[in-house]
Amino acid sequence: MGAWALFQNFYRIGTPPILPDEPSYTRNGWWYVHGLVHPPRVPFHSLIPVRGNFEHAPLAKYLFGLAQLIDGTPADLAASRCVSALATVLVGVAVAVWVARVVDPWRLSFRNGHWYLAGHDHDAAEERVFRLDRIESDVQGAGADAAFARPPHGGAVPPPWEMGGDEPRTA
Repeated sequence: MGAWALFQNFYRIGTPPILPDEPSYTRNGWWYVHGLVHPPRVPFHSLIPVRGNFEHAPLAKYLFGLAQLIDGTPADLAASRCVSALATVLVGVAVAVWVARVVDPWRLSFRNGHWYLAGHDHDAAEERVFRLDRIESDVQGAGADAAFARPPHGGAVPPPWEMGGDEPRTA
């Protein structure tokens, strides 16, 4: 999944279309890094043009300017697009880490051509069922073996006609 995100974000960095905000952010990034931007000293409604795009936070513009310095070319859209693509991938990684779940597995079942894991989800504080082919991250063990007790009723067992013809087995 990470490889696909990198491909999706970095594949078309040097190609059109150029979005309307890109030249503005790229130019302002170059100005910010070189100290050419000063806060406006005139009222906002004045007709005197003010350079620097003060309506957005300066962090992105500093990062765009820094990328242009590293690349060595001013007003380079590819460098600014690399910053945007890298930020997108890093946000995806942060969300994946933040959304990680801790589950005590109670039952593994095969139903309608798919494997399901039923267990206690610590984040939700209740029993949840997860379809295994939709789990995209690496699964890691947490805690010692047999660190939790399976409930005596085995959780919310689906009706027998949805589980197949075999007898349940305890593993």
